[in-house]
Amino acid sequence: MDPIIQHEQKYRALDTTNKTNLHRLFTMRSTEVALLASSKTAHHQATAPIMGSQKYRQIGAGTCGTVFSDPGTSRVLKLSLNSGNDWLWNDYQMHQRVLRSFTKYPQVRDVHIPRCYWFADKCDSQFWLPNLHRFPEEYQAEDVLCTEHIPPLPQGLREALIEEYCTPALIEDAKTAPGNRDCLARLYVGKRRRSERPTRFFSLQNFNLHLDQMEALQLDVAGYARSMARALAVLHWDARVDAKDVEFVLGGRPADGSGQTVVGTLPRHFEDRVTQVWLLDFNQCERISMDAAGVALAVKAFFLNDPYYPRPCAAAPADQRLWDGFRDAYLEMSVEVIGPDADDGLRALQVEFVDGVVMGERRRLAAKSV
Repeated sequence: MDPIIQHEQKYRALDTTNKTNLHRLFTMRSTEVALLASSKTAHHQATAPIMGSQKYRQIGAGTCGTVFSDPGTSRVLKLSLNSGNDWLWNDYQMHQRVLRSFTKYPQVRDVHIPRCYWFADKCDSQFWLPNLHRFPEEYQAEDVLCTEHIPPLPQGLREALIEEYCTPALIEDAKTAPGNRDCLARLYVGKRRRSERPTRFFSLQNFNLHLDQMEALQLDVAGYARSMARALAVLHWDARVDAKDVEFVLGGRPADGSGQTVVGTLPRHFEDRVTQVWLLDFNQCERISMDAAGVALAVKAFFLNDPYYPRPCAAAPADQRLWDGFRDAYLEMSVEVIGPDADDGLRALQVEFVDGVVMGERRRLAAKSV
């Protein structure tokens, strides 16, 4: 056999084997976690302001703040990046609001919300006097928000992702890079990659898992889409927020194995998985009114967000089916939240939102084709 053909066949076999391994790791049950002993992490319940001695470890950063883990606990601290704005205070208020809404509905128990512990402003000497030295020297007292640490994806799964998607020459370095321990996978159900070629730079921090990748790994993409749809309906019609810039990610199981939304039973396709869907980042959320103006804000936020949600008017039948399932789950959950006794005007808002998204996508596609 031609050596080149033989090499290509060997590569395809290895590629298929790793995809199978990734599928197994993504769908593994918690009872199998003992097989991945190296991925275990100790977590403890946060019950009081932090008064430890170890240095905080930076694990992420965004437009709102820099995120630090508190070693030996299941807590993270988000430190404001900009003095003079209320983003972190808004994050705290909206986070609490969303938590209260999600505890009412068993249907959204497959989407976990991190616990929200406390907020301290930059003048809070009770927190800052004993803790400022625990941050890197370049940081000063700012507003700080303490929440539950979303466990990263298990080590075996992280390494399999590196082997599948990282440039071969960088694989070994990527496996040992400290930042890649803090791996959450963004669920980009609404976007496919433009190219399957590995990029020059690779990081597992905020790893973007696109639709084509999820399909190749035979993950339950339709299940993820329905879960996000139900969560979005609760955000809109119970929490009454626009859901602007929220994130849906895959992470590890909650530290106590239960999560914040404790009522009801998990859907069978997510029950007892070591990977769980998490919803986070509420700093840009805004309250919406229960009228056309509120729906317009929700539609705007839908398109401003990263591509977590399926899109309507899709050319590919599979993509359109994803939208259809998302739409149906959203409308069904909206009816549950709004209730049968609501007036006709309120019950019409859910349909107005869906119609607004369809019209917005048609305008976007039309502008793109010009």
